[in-house]
Amino acid sequence: MGLRYVGRGAGRGEGLALGVVWLLVSVTIDAPLMLLGGPMQMTFGQYMADIGLSYLSIPVVTLGLAAASARRGAQKAELEAN
Repeated sequence: MGLRYVGRGAGRGEGLALGVVWLLVSVTIDAPLMLLGGPMQMTFGQYMADIGLSYLSIPVVTLGLAAASARRGAQKAELEAN
Protein backbone atom coordinates (compact mmCIF):
# COMPACT_ATOMS: atom_id res chain seq x y z
CA MET A 1 0.00 0.00 0.00
CA GLY A 2 2.85 2.37 0.81
CA LEU A 3 4.53 1.68 -2.52
CA ARG A 4 1.28 2.39 -4.36
CA TYR A 5 1.01 5.68 -2.44
CA VAL A 6 4.59 6.65 -3.35
CA GLY A 7 3.97 5.77 -6.99
CA ARG A 8 1.10 8.20 -7.46
CA GLY A 9 2.97 11.40 -6.58
CA ALA A 10 1.26 12.70 -3.41
CA GLY A 11 2.51 15.89 -1.78
CA ARG A 12 3.99 16.50 1.66
CA GLY A 13 0.86 18.29 2.88
CA GLU A 14 -1.25 15.28 2.05
CA GLY A 15 1.22 13.00 3.84
CA LEU A 16 1.17 15.12 6.96
CA ALA A 17 -2.64 15.37 6.93
CA LEU A 18 -2.95 11.61 6.47
CA GLY A 19 -0.56 10.99 9.37
CA VAL A 20 -2.37 13.35 11.72
CA VAL A 21 -5.75 11.79 10.88
CA TRP A 22 -4.31 8.30 11.40
CA LEU A 23 -2.80 9.40 14.72
CA LEU A 24 -6.11 10.88 15.92
CA VAL A 25 -8.08 7.79 14.93
CA SER A 26 -5.59 5.52 16.72
CA VAL A 27 -5.67 7.58 19.91
CA THR A 28 -9.47 7.86 19.77
CA ILE A 29 -9.77 4.08 19.62
CA ASP A 30 -7.06 3.26 22.18
CA ALA A 31 -7.36 5.98 24.82
CA PRO A 32 -10.76 4.94 26.20
CA LEU A 33 -9.60 1.34 26.48
CA MET A 34 -6.35 2.24 28.16
CA LEU A 35 -7.23 5.28 30.27
CA LEU A 36 -10.95 5.54 30.97
CA GLY A 37 -11.81 2.44 32.95
CA GLY A 38 -11.01 0.00 30.18
CA PRO A 39 -9.27 -3.31 30.66
CA MET A 40 -5.72 -1.89 30.87
CA GLN A 41 -6.17 0.77 33.61
CA MET A 42 -3.09 2.83 32.68
CA THR A 43 -2.15 6.27 33.92
CA PHE A 44 -1.63 8.99 31.31
CA GLY A 45 2.15 8.79 31.85
CA GLN A 46 2.16 5.03 31.33
CA TYR A 47 0.03 5.40 28.22
CA MET A 48 2.36 7.99 26.70
CA ALA A 49 5.48 5.99 27.56
CA ASP A 50 4.10 2.69 26.30
CA ILE A 51 1.80 3.56 23.40
CA GLY A 52 1.57 7.30 22.83
CA LEU A 53 5.17 7.83 21.78
CA SER A 54 4.96 5.11 19.15
CA TYR A 55 1.84 6.78 17.73
CA LEU A 56 3.82 9.99 17.26
CA SER A 57 5.89 8.14 14.66
CA ILE A 58 2.82 7.73 12.41
CA PRO A 59 2.94 11.30 10.97
CA VAL A 60 6.71 10.97 10.54
CA VAL A 61 6.26 7.82 8.45
CA THR A 62 3.47 9.26 6.29
CA LEU A 63 5.43 12.48 5.80
CA GLY A 64 8.42 10.41 4.67
CA LEU A 65 6.25 8.47 2.23
CA ALA A 66 4.87 11.74 0.88
CA ALA A 67 8.37 13.17 0.45
CA ALA A 68 9.41 10.04 -1.46
CA SER A 69 6.24 10.29 -3.50
CA ALA A 70 6.89 13.95 -4.35
CA ARG A 71 10.45 13.15 -5.39
CA ARG A 72 9.28 10.24 -7.54
CA GLY A 73 6.62 12.46 -9.12
CA ALA A 74 9.27 15.05 -9.98
CA GLN A 75 11.48 12.34 -11.50
CA LYS A 76 8.56 11.05 -13.58
CA ALA A 77 7.80 14.56 -14.84
CA GLU A 78 11.44 15.10 -15.75
CA LEU A 79 11.60 11.82 -17.66
CA GLU A 80 8.38 12.60 -19.52
CA ALA A 81 9.70 16.06 -20.46
CA ASN A 82 12.82 14.57 -22.04
